[in-house]
Amino acid sequence: MTFNEKKKLLESYRRKNIVPEKYLEEYEKHFTAGTKITQTLSFTSGSHSNNSKIEQAAIKMAEVAEKIEKAKEANEQETKLVLYGISTIRKQRYRELLTMRYIKGMKLDDISDVLQKDKRTVERAIERAIISMRI
Repeated sequence: MTFNEKKKLLESYRRKNIVPEKYLEEYEKHFTAGTKITQTLSFTSGSHSNNSKIEQAAIKMAEVAEKIEKAKEANEQETKLVLYGISTIRKQRYRELLTMRYIKGMKLDDISDVLQKDKRTVERAIERAIISMRI
């Protein structure tokens, strides 16, 4: 793979890892709404309106759960390739940089703060790390 192909793979992986988190947040939102409605129902007599809201929350939760599963399946093959590529890097420091940037999804500013290095130094080290990947 060329440098640009490797970088594109890593960036794609990083973006895809953010997607399931969004779905999990959406799932949690609907779960919380359903729980609140259920608690309200236990204190009041059941009404058609509240039952409808519970059903809507349950349907939304099922839809979001399906989106999460599809995102996980689509990401599985790419995950294997990314992890293999990172494992082929000899320098541990480079492996750690790519892990922080692409696996953990950290921003360059955050990585430079953690390592107490200039942002441009971190960028160059990440470029060298990508070049050293053997995929």
